[in-house]
Amino acid sequence: MMVSSKVFEGYSDHFDAEVRLIILKALDDEQGKALNDSLIMVVLQEFAVRRSRDYLRIQLAWMEENGGAIRLTKAGTSVIAHLTERGAEHLARNSLIVGIKPPSLPR
Repeated sequence: MMVSSKVFEGYSDHFDAEVRLIILKALDDEQGKALNDSLIMVVLQEFAVRRSRDYLRIQLAWMEENGGAIRLTKAGTSVIAHLTERGAEHLARNSLIVGIKPPSLPR
């Protein structure tokens, strides 16, 4: 019996959208609404996301360039992600960004 490859079709996009939501929520939880890439890696590991720093930086760049959900700055060799108003709007479900998983409705 052959397993259809369609079972995994779109998995990567779904995974990336989930990771982007985790990042936005982590930034929102911080008093300064910002985290460096090393701390974001720790947060992702708590959610069983085991990917490279390059993967993380690709996601951060996507979130800045495509959704405007974050703003990136550099500090030495670190990248710092800052939550933007657009990112906060997504978390509040006021204006959703395609490519970032929508947050669950409040219970």
